[in-house]
Amino acid sequence: MKKSYVMGTLAILTLGGCSNDIKESDVIFAGEAGAKVSFSAVINNQETNELVTRATETNWEIGDTVGITCGTEQVNIKYEYTGGDNSIFTAKGGYGEAIWVLGTQEYDVTAYYPFVGNTGEVPTAIEVSTGSENQATARKREQIDFLYASGRATAATPNVKLAFNHVMSRIKLTFTAGSNVTLSDITCYLINLKTSGTFNPNTGVTSVNASATAQDIIWEKIGNEDNYTVQAILLPQTVGNEVYIQAGMNGYYYEVHFPNLAELKPGVSYNYTIQANEYKDNPFVLIITEETQIIGWQNEDGGTIESDPSVAGTDAEANNPEWDITEEKVISTPVSN
Repeated sequence: MKKSYVMGTLAILTLGGCSNDIKESDVIFAGEAGAKVSFSAVINNQETNELVTRATETNWEIGDTVGITCGTEQVNIKYEYTGGDNSIFTAKGGYGEAIWVLGTQEYDVTAYYPFVGNTGEVPTAIEVSTGSENQATARKREQIDFLYASGRATAATPNVKLAFNHVMSRIKLTFTAGSNVTLSDITCYLINLKTSGTFNPNTGVTSVNASATAQDIIWEKIGNEDNYTVQAILLPQTVGNEVYIQAGMNGYYYEVHFPNLAELKPGVSYNYTIQANEYKDNPFVLIITEETQIIGWQNEDGGTIESDPSVAGTDAEANNPEWDITEEKVISTPVSN
């Protein structure tokens, strides 16, 4: 549905000569005072209640775009980050598409990132896939790291600071080496999470498809250039079956369960440091520790889980093998094909 860029009570555009450049001073309203709304956008740090200018892991980048709706007529207006210390966003289409407010009415403002659809048209729900192909790079993850904000605007207070919240969940895995252990390329499977659903830009609500089944998320050759770190942006969901990882290095595979991970909540990052320590019968033993290190997300610490390995074969294939593991146990055992 197409909506007006500027309020319907806008009466006259007084343009100097035949110029197509519209200046703020050129806009005249009939009968009511009007004000152009200015927007600064920050990412809400849900852990400390402070506002920080960052998206995913970094600051806003020049050219990042958000969709902003003000009231019922100015819908899904495309705003672009133009830089500066105040994190200012400006209308992509210039003054002709900038958001204005009139009179004494208070207007509801909502915004989301990243922008989709067309300026002036109500956006539809976005189909979301969080499968392996969308977890491989920071740029890919950025496209599914949806953010949402809300606020109010009046002609008397037209400077609106939008505090964006992450609406997706995140799992972050960092592999480290203990004494006498050298890390090499790692293959990792994240298992028992659903990877298809939707994000509604109008409400900020995500949902998992009712018919979705759990799909493995796979990373291969996790190495030094990645700082032995991977992360997944995920749809919030209640976990049906226990979430676990299968991690392999040099032909040795380990399965470790996360029994405390019963739900993925919006805006929460579940961070695990996985340390490979020396062990008498194997090259290493994995110790899984949940961390709270990421600023800008709400983090959850679920304690420490240790894995007690036994001898594993060295001829494991690159595909996802069957694993011999007792579901109710926290202690994990390395296995192979």
